[in-house]
Amino acid sequence: MCVWCRMLENQEQEEVITVRVQDPRVQNEGSWNSYVDYKIFLHVSASSFCIGVNTLQG
Repeated sequence: MCVWCRMLENQEQEEVITVRVQDPRVQNEGSWNSYVDYKIFLHVSASSFCIGVNTLQG
């Protein structure tokens, strides 16, 4: 196995992504177009991501 491949394997083992879903709320309950609104938190240990907080609302 090449050195580059081994480096990638080691890097993949150290990186962890954790997903947490919080505060589920049913919107328009009882309607035909009801949906669940919730918060998603991603915790990433990869060094390729910058430290910070981002919000996405849709």
